[in-house]
Amino acid sequence: MSSGFDLKPLVVLITDGRANVSLSGNIGQEIIELCNRLKEIKARLLVIDVSEDPFTPSYIRDIVKAANAKYLKIESLTDNNLQEIIVNEVEENHV
Repeated sequence: MSSGFDLKPLVVLITDGRANVSLSGNIGQEIIELCNRLKEIKARLLVIDVSEDPFTPSYIRDIVKAANAKYLKIESLTDNNLQEIIVNEVEENHV
């Protein structure tokens, strides 16, 4: 019996965007593959950027672009508005 809802997972990624270890040696390709897997299961991605130095190399833009993700900088968040953002993301994406 169907509930009438098409639930879509919401993944909240909190990252500084720096790569720790590549499994294949090609981090860019791994990002694309992972984002494609998220799209296959119709998951949405919310990226919270916790990087401190804007001049440090980061894969955050690649992740956001490949997953068509929503991007937030940690400095713009409070505990209340983060909760509100997540609740809104969940509610907006019920079908």
